[in-house]
Amino acid sequence: MEVTLNNNKTYEATVVGTDAATDVALIKIDAEGLPSIPFADSDALRLGEWVLAIGSPLGEQLRSTITAGIVSAKGRSMPSTDGSFKIESFIQTDAAVNPGNSGGALINKAGQLVGINTAIVSTTGSFTGYSFAVPSNIVRKIVSDLIDYGAVKRVMLGIAGGNLTDELAKELKLSSLDGVYISEVSKGSSADKAGLKKDDVITAVDQTKITTMSSLQEKVNSYHPGDQAHLQIIRDGKLLTVPVTFLEAPSSDVTVADDGTVAFYGAQLGTPSQETLRRLGARGGVEIKSLSSGKMRDAGATEGFVIVYVNDQLVTKPQDVIDIAKKSRRAIFIEGYTSSGKASYFGFGKDD
Repeated sequence: MEVTLNNNKTYEATVVGTDAATDVALIKIDAEGLPSIPFADSDALRLGEWVLAIGSPLGEQLRSTITAGIVSAKGRSMPSTDGSFKIESFIQTDAAVNPGNSGGALINKAGQLVGINTAIVSTTGSFTGYSFAVPSNIVRKIVSDLIDYGAVKRVMLGIAGGNLTDELAKELKLSSLDGVYISEVSKGSSADKAGLKKDDVITAVDQTKITTMSSLQEKVNSYHPGDQAHLQIIRDGKLLTVPVTFLEAPSSDVTVADDGTVAFYGAQLGTPSQETLRRLGARGGVEIKSLSSGKMRDAGATEGFVIVYVNDQLVTKPQDVIDIAKKSRRAIFIEGYTSSGKASYFGFGKDD
């Protein structure tokens, strides 16, 4: 992968991490003195506000193109064509965006990043007035997680429900159709522990107004496991404020890279070769195949390090490391051998 700057200088790039649910990836180049763009609060965007879309539409001949438009809508969602889980609460604009614009910045009049251009709705394959960007508040959280952990830490509220309808509003004696109706609460979930019930209506999360399920999804996705928030709900016609502590969303699988390694706090973990194990005199373990920015590197991990114990428990495959770390409440302590065969150890706080 290569990155070409506006001055035509090209750098080789590496992928720090990817997140399919938001269609966001983080890449890195080794360069100094580059200007950076400040992040804006995408929640503060107002309908009708002017925005600029920057990108390279329709190939290299149109590199670094800027188009202007307004914020047409917020909290837009589009169906997932492959049935996979998606975080979709797009900013809709009428700034012209075409194939090649994806990954480009959507900025406000102050030159601050409010979104990343990612999609269009078109019957022709080119721009017809509907452009969509991933909000900067979602991007900021995804990037932070990829840098710190090598993977995205997600929370789940644990409800089923949907947008309010006229029929539901009349049945629940509501004066507005803004909010999310709860039809079911998952047992043991964040919502269950907070005391949410069927027929509750969520109208705000930490002062952010909730109008649709996609706006609720966007707000919840901005939190990390262990974060606390206050939900404003309507129950039996009364307005209540309910505190909630977000639990980590259960993961049924681990993201496996093309080379068979898995991400762990900025490291890629894999199975060491038999030759490596013989050289170290170890029966088994898990090798750090590569390192990028994250807690493992900050704690002193090095490439080629073979992990033998995590929190005093023997590990023989990458999944063992993941499982033990998930059960740890505070700290992760790792013992093993450096690539030169020296016994070594390091540790770090799970949430510091």
